[in-house]
Amino acid sequence: APWYNIEQIDELILESGIKEKIESKKITRETSNSLYNKFLLPGRKSLEAFFNEYIIDVINNKDKYEEMGIDFPSPTILYGPPGTGKTYAVECLGEFLGWPIYYIDSNSIASPYIHESGKKIAGVFTEAEKHSPSLVVIDEMEAYFASRTDCESATYHLEELSELLRKIATATKNHILVFGMTNMHSMLDAAALRHGRFDNQLEVLPPTIEESKDLLAHILKKLPVGEDIDFEQIIQSLKGKPISDFSYFIKEASRKA
Repeated sequence: APWYNIEQIDELILESGIKEKIESKKITRETSNSLYNKFLLPGRKSLEAFFNEYIIDVINNKDKYEEMGIDFPSPTILYGPPGTGKTYAVECLGEFLGWPIYYIDSNSIASPYIHESGKKIAGVFTEAEKHSPSLVVIDEMEAYFASRTDCESATYHLEELSELLRKIATATKNHILVFGMTNMHSMLDAAALRHGRFDNQLEVLPPTIEESKDLLAHILKKLPVGEDIDFEQIIQSLKGKPISDFSYFIKEASRKA
């Protein structure tokens, strides 16, 4: 089956007439938004909207979603260039929810011993289950989910992939919210990309001009700012830069001031 992004799914819903049926029953996004404090992520509006609709709304309206056959938010892949705020966004989400975050990365999982990496992966999910609801972040997931058709891939480990696929399959039932992070989406194996494993896949790009303005205003909110600063010039200078550059730019300006 073809993979659809969120915009394409919205179009399919419109074409099928489902949206009109939902609106006729007054189950609208505006109605559900009034039930919780909205999660805010300055400079990352697309991620903010996704987290609010696909995760926080599901958590805060558990009974209504269960009636529609949805028990818990599905695993998600965030992919895109380095420095676009993928990990930062998930950490902000964890802080907002008040849930612990557990990490799977090369530093904590890699081992020269046979079967040891698989045991460590299982151990992370076991801890996450003990303290659920919780989040598990798989950083640089291409190291574990590299395509099996790529014979030259040195990062592919069959046991690690199998263990991760088993744990992800039961994560939703155990109230573990899983995020996979990657800068190399094209390297991922088809087994990870199909629905039922990672249902949501969201590309995270450098901030737009409007997002850059929003992020800059957020960083400067608690700082003394001169009236003669040319913010348009600053935004143009930072266009296309990683989000981390914004904070560095302001810190360096503060040091000079």
